[in-house]
Amino acid sequence: MKRIFAISLAILLTGCFGPSDEQKQRAETACEKFVLEKVAEKYLDETHVFDTYVKDGKIVVEVGYRRESRSYSDGDSYSVRICIYDEEKGTIEIPSLFNMGQWKK
Repeated sequence: MKRIFAISLAILLTGCFGPSDEQKQRAETACEKFVLEKVAEKYLDETHVFDTYVKDGKIVVEVGYRRESRSYSDGDSYSVRICIYDEEKGTIEIPSLFNMGQWKK
């Protein structure tokens, strides 16, 4: 009984304090556009969101993009960048390679 209550409470708190589906969707859309503009201008307009999660109070979106001229060695693989979306401050950023690790899940 206590375990069911604890699980129910955890689900309720996560739903109340985490970002809504709408907020996550806005973050994904904004991050895909941002990655295309800032990182992938030499790439196709093809992106894919691999994961969206919250870390340190910000929405983190893992955005993949493909090379315009894929060679056999590239196959169908994506390059992936992490995008940090802070709706409160109205900011979007892509962390450098040196501090990308702090934003990984």
